Amino acid sequence: MPIPAYYALRIADPLEPEIALPHGIVTPDGMAVEFTVTPTNSVDTIIEYLRDNLRTTQQMLAANGCGISVEPYFHTDPYYIEQLPERFGKQCSLQILGCAPDVCVYDDIVLPKRPDPRTYPWRTSGGHIHVQIGQQILQDNAALCYTIAAMDYVLGTAATYLCPSEQAFQRKILYGSAGMMRSNYDLGTLEYRTLSGQALIQTEEVARMMFTAAQNVCGIMMDIYDKYSQREAIGIYKTIFGGYSDIVNSLVPAINTHNVDRCRAIQDDIGNRLSEYAILDAVIHDMQSYVLPQDFDLHWRF
Repeated sequence: MPIPAYYALRIADPLEPEIALPHGIVTPDGMAVEFTVTPTNSVDTIIEYLRDNLRTTQQMLAANGCGISVEPYFHTDPYYIEQLPERFGKQCSLQILGCAPDVCVYDDIVLPKRPDPRTYPWRTSGGHIHVQIGQQILQDNAALCYTIAAMDYVLGTAATYLCPSEQAFQRKILYGSAGMMRSNYDLGTLEYRTLSGQALIQTEEVARMMFTAAQNVCGIMMDIYDKYSQREAIGIYKTIFGGYSDIVNSLVPAINTHNVDRCRAIQDDIGNRLSEYAILDAVIHDMQSYVLPQDFDLHWRF
């Protein structure tokens, strides 16, 4: 039975819900146990940090008779929604659905209206990747749109075919569709918000693939943007990924309707177009041959 993180973590003070982890903090976010990870430019290091944080969080929850699940979409007992009033704060309350301000970079995509969280009993998990891409791309709308599209082409498609369950599909209807992001101009970072927790951290292998892919996709986009003029860089992006209409008419519906076969084919095609980038080509090959466990348990070697 899903237990809200506020209770599972036994938060003593709702105004200060953060608990220290070896490499970040853990806090209740609606139903979810959400933790941060200390930034690093090394995939090996982020995997080590994730392992330490997951181990510590799992031990903390086990002491309270609870465990970790990466189920993408799950039912919440209305009793809990009533018990956590909004005055407890946006990090703790179950009466707030999702996060704001999420931004979809595809202007033509109409997102579904979110239901009233005080009466809607379903919640979701999220897997977010923060990448430092620099202020120039963040302030260039076309370059930013293509960077998120590149993430969708490689990571968003993989998350779809790796997680083919009905729960994963229902999650996207509620939260985490293609193109969803946040940005922090001062830090020069974007936050890719399309993945589920299952697609990002269910196993060490999938975490390594996703972070490697994110690092290399953004590295390619930055490298092109740095080497060429703005117009030339956008032209190269368009040659690789297609025009805006190609993205919103093909890629986006494949992800948002959870078309597993189509997403696999789209990613395979984009891998061929990016085959000169050996590391990315290798990780796409690994993703295409990988089978993610179809339960919602955490599978890490602690």
